[in-house]
Amino acid sequence: MKKISFSDHMKMFGVNIIPGLYADQKASLSEACNRVLYSGPQNVAYEKDGSAYRSVYDLDKEDRYFMELLHGQRVKSVFRQYFKRSFFVHQYKLNPKYPTVGRGWSWHQDSWFMLNNKLSNQEFPLQHNINCFHLAIAVDSCEKHNGLLKFILGSHLAGVYLHESVCGSFSINEKTLDTMLKRLDIFSPELAAGDAVLFHCDLVHSSDENGSAGHRRMVYLSAYDSDCATPVPHRHTSLARPPREEDQIDT
Repeated sequence: MKKISFSDHMKMFGVNIIPGLYADQKASLSEACNRVLYSGPQNVAYEKDGSAYRSVYDLDKEDRYFMELLHGQRVKSVFRQYFKRSFFVHQYKLNPKYPTVGRGWSWHQDSWFMLNNKLSNQEFPLQHNINCFHLAIAVDSCEKHNGLLKFILGSHLAGVYLHESVCGSFSINEKTLDTMLKRLDIFSPELAAGDAVLFHCDLVHSSDENGSAGHRRMVYLSAYDSDCATPVPHRHTSLARPPREEDQIDT
């Protein structure tokens, strides 16, 4: 059987595993996450208990390590094959997924949120012309008991699906999801600390809650082509500010 190339696999399925991308930095990565979490970060979202962080945003503003990681050659080499000249950082965050209180995320597409932001009098219409990818870096091992990432393979090929509000959060309509799962498979990779996952922003994905006694930390770097015709809100959507020159990175 002919082996599928990294590029062709991404086109077909919308996701690729990059084993050991930061395996040699997993100790430094973990220490940097701890510094951010214990420093009282400014831009955060909370779990339902009101005290545990669900997401910490703008990591490059919180710790120098994450600034250097963002501008490092590994990130550039990953994105270089998808972005012609340069890319903008859309979001750079840490999801700590604390033990027992770290909730899962329902089935969704990040592109839906990017293109439907209505804050600060800015509206981004639902359309499919954005070239955007997410690089997820496992700070801790990601296993069945602590909140696996789940991807519906090939779900990015149909563009952006409509989402609906369920219990205060947005997710893909159940009927749409049921139809999708009748023809597409779910991929739930187990990851070692330092492994990374690259996936398209249109790929439908979710994650389980953390039922373990330890953290399941994941760093997410979302980037889109600087030649993209559709403007998208910068970083955490509560900021809703346009792309800035300082956030444009040459590949």
